[in-house]
Amino acid sequence: MRRASVIFVLSLFVLSLLLILCQIPNSYASQVEVVSGSLPEKLHEGEQINFTIEVSDYRYEDTKYFNLETNLLLISDDQPIYDFGELNKYVNSRDRYKQNIALNLSSLPRKDSIRISIAGKAPGGESLIKCEPTDVVITKFQKGKLKLYEVDANGKVVDVKLFELVIYKKEKFDETMQQIRWEELDYMKQEVRKLFDRGMVTDAQNLASQMSNIKYSNHLLLLGIIKIKNSIWLNAIFIFLILVSFIIGYLRGSSLSDREVR
Repeated sequence: MRRASVIFVLSLFVLSLLLILCQIPNSYASQVEVVSGSLPEKLHEGEQINFTIEVSDYRYEDTKYFNLETNLLLISDDQPIYDFGELNKYVNSRDRYKQNIALNLSSLPRKDSIRISIAGKAPGGESLIKCEPTDVVITKFQKGKLKLYEVDANGKVVDVKLFELVIYKKEKFDETMQQIRWEELDYMKQEVRKLFDRGMVTDAQNLASQMSNIKYSNHLLLLGIIKIKNSIWLNAIFIFLILVSFIIGYLRGSSLSDREVR
């Protein structure tokens, strides 16, 4: 019993020591905070965005470099993606135009925090693949979420913010499909959706547009001449035809009876 108690106490001591060691690095972990602008969950193709983040709570002794990455594109050739304010002179100017940039802290003045402004636009969400030697073009769409930014310290992710890319052609196709409300076209809608998912985007969109334009007539033409818009008139005509048929049948029946009597 005494030996088991000693082993139990030693196990608790080792476990506590491991927990303390694991918590020590976290007390010096870098933090990222958005200090200007807002981070939307969705961005349309080509939509521009501008925001500022602040990286803090890091130690020069433990952190050698930061790596920044984004999927945003340049807004224009004369506007860099990254702006470090007063620290710009310590950073390669050409690197600031790239989506991925590394900051070596040993080349920067000692500061408690680093502010980084990020400006860019959402990329396009489609790529075209031409199937040679035919004229068939397959469209592939961007899948998954993209990065507004990712901050790494010494190869470990500190913070990352993602966004969903809204693709115009997909959005337009979905809106067109919602306009097709006839149940009789449900099977055709499924087939058109399969065509779209396989990359035949233009053909699928054309078919969906034609299907959405199908309208049921709100009137009937009697004998191709008389337009009937009201169901009351249609019922009256139906009853009239029944009466006429009954009268004709009665008269023909009476005529046949008279012939048999003669």
